[in-house]
Amino acid sequence: MNFNTDASNELDIWGFKIPEQFLSTNEANYLKDLPEETPDVQWVCDELDKVWHNLKLNNRKKLSEQNIGEFYSHPVWIVNGIFTSVDPESAAHRQSIAIAISKLKAKRVADFGGGFGELALKIAQTNPTIEIDVIEPFPSKFGTYRVSSIPSINMRPNLQENYDCIVAQDILEHVENPITLAYEICKHLHVGGIAVFANCFFPVIDCHLPRTFYLRHTFKYVMSTMGMVYIGTVEGTPHAHMFVRKGELKKRLAFTANVVAKVVGPLVTLAFRIISIRI
Repeated sequence: MNFNTDASNELDIWGFKIPEQFLSTNEANYLKDLPEETPDVQWVCDELDKVWHNLKLNNRKKLSEQNIGEFYSHPVWIVNGIFTSVDPESAAHRQSIAIAISKLKAKRVADFGGGFGELALKIAQTNPTIEIDVIEPFPSKFGTYRVSSIPSINMRPNLQENYDCIVAQDILEHVENPITLAYEICKHLHVGGIAVFANCFFPVIDCHLPRTFYLRHTFKYVMSTMGMVYIGTVEGTPHAHMFVRKGELKKRLAFTANVVAKVVGPLVTLAFRIISIRI
């Protein structure tokens, strides 16, 4: 796809330049109404919640019965992407993941749900020889434009086969069946491949589904029964957990463990809460 830019028609959002030609009228109008100064992370969370409520979405009802695609196609996600680019902490997390992937000597990597392209660009900057697939079911024209000049980055709607590493950052807490999705992600790794899951099973924003919170302390247990061995966190990004695939995945065992986790998980969370209060 050929993109030609016109610097005379750029939006400057918190020091981040966006050519207007890669924005719809709705996206451009939304971005023009943003605060002039870079906000904090709480403002971004509040803005995401505002859009969620304006669309009358409910995180305790089935997503299949709601217009969830409109939410994830909303320009608020461009705002979220810009913030992750300009916020020092968010940028540092993605840089840490990119460095970790380079140290793995991975040749083929997928960034699952990384439509803004920020992590893919950091991986490409860290190691230009890595082939990167950005897996995004709701790609924006601007996100596609951002990665278009890097030959090693491809924007795809679905995972392909036999990756050395797949990253799923801030993904599983948004879906109704997180372990089903985790299994689908991991089966696209070759044996010895690494999955990086950076989850947030907390009620930070309303699109984090409460039905996923049982995995806050049980996710590693369920993944181990699947055949994904936990190998630690990404240095500098402690919420990013790495697992290596060992042989054939055990789908039935993982789904059984998931049933157990749904019972045990809330109890473990309660125990941690009681301990923290007493301390």
